[in-house]
Amino acid sequence: GFVKQQQLQHDATAEDVARQSLTQLINKNLVHVELVDFDGVVRECRVHGLMHELILSKSDELNFFFQTSPTQLTNLNQTARHISIQNIGSNNLSSTIRSSKAHSIIFFEVKEFPKSLLMSIFANFKLLKELDFEGAPLDRLPEELGNLLHLKYLSVRDTKVKTLPKSLSELHKLETLDLKRSRLHQLPFEINKLSNLKYFIAYSDTNFQIRQGRVGKVEESKKVGNHQPEIRRWDALCNAIEQMSLHQSLQIISAKEEEPLQLQSMSSPLLLYCLRLQGRLEKLPHWISDLKCLVRIRLLWSQLSKIPLNILGELPKLLELFLYKGCNGTQLHFESGYFPALKILILEKLDRLNRLAIDENALHLVEHLFIGSCQQLKMLPSDICHMKCLSVFEVSLMSKEFVRRMLPGVGEDHWKVQNIANVHVYIINTEQQYLAYKLGDSTLLDSIN
Repeated sequence: GFVKQQQLQHDATAEDVARQSLTQLINKNLVHVELVDFDGVVRECRVHGLMHELILSKSDELNFFFQTSPTQLTNLNQTARHISIQNIGSNNLSSTIRSSKAHSIIFFEVKEFPKSLLMSIFANFKLLKELDFEGAPLDRLPEELGNLLHLKYLSVRDTKVKTLPKSLSELHKLETLDLKRSRLHQLPFEINKLSNLKYFIAYSDTNFQIRQGRVGKVEESKKVGNHQPEIRRWDALCNAIEQMSLHQSLQIISAKEEEPLQLQSMSSPLLLYCLRLQGRLEKLPHWISDLKCLVRIRLLWSQLSKIPLNILGELPKLLELFLYKGCNGTQLHFESGYFPALKILILEKLDRLNRLAIDENALHLVEHLFIGSCQQLKMLPSDICHMKCLSVFEVSLMSKEFVRRMLPGVGEDHWKVQNIANVHVYIINTEQQYLAYKLGDSTLLDSIN
């Protein structure tokens, strides 16, 4: 369910309260953590089988949750607050839907989605707060969407939906709109009327247009992405982003590798946590130095003549730095005193890089280092052995000389990596197979000869 307003105290957000509740469940071993992100945020959880059975039993008893399967079509619970519909052909399903007090519907693996099913939902579920069509074979939403006046969460992620109805503007309580990997090419003007919209997720593998005056009133955005843009004016994009005063994640990806990103006119989204810029950059945008909350930055295709590591290194909370074709320079020098929080460093496809220098007290918290496809780099920096927290070192598609120098017994640089717990080497053999080795594997030397 949703966090109620009376549960909020002081400056706490609904997300803070939800996170605290989840932490309590984890601490009591009622919920088990499956996946933790690089920044310590819990991404996936599960419950024990016995606990799962108890939850389902209590949910049924309290009319809290109902799960529909092919064997339960005739027993669709009309009083359950939350409904999961899965593994069902929709021709049978639409005839079972009657007036319901449900607050949420989630679809899983529905094989068909005719108009009759949609109309049944909008006619019989007037109290819906959450409607999740993720992955459903759906290509449109009808104007009747606007009748769901209580709706707070709407997802058409991974569907074939190409347009949104104008009645979207009637959803004044909508807080989350998830359009990720849908077929939507252009945002409707009506999105400006969604006064309570907090989380807007919109990026895909197809062209996506953001025009002047759209997305201008979204006050908080969880993820905003622009993939392969057909943008007539870069300042329109910059202006739209500026008007969204709070962000967590921003991705801007150019349609072609050689297309430059023109972002200098944009002011700093100060509360940004994650930033991905994919496209050529003449220079690093000036506002990056102001991103004091940034924990992850990924620069792809940037082809900067020189990476300003002194600017990136002064970001106090930065945990991950990923450079892919990010630099045309021949040297990278990580000096001591910079990157005070960095834990993950990924350097890939830096074609001209021939020298990597790491000062003795630099990168002292880095746990994971990846170097890949940097063919001009022939040897490791000697001070890698002083990176006391480094536990995973991955080398991918590097020159034979680079790999050979690391090998135990025959490599003159082995002493630099001998105390790293996990060293992995990835190569492509003569049969174009991508193979993975641990550094001590006896067959590794043969594979690079």
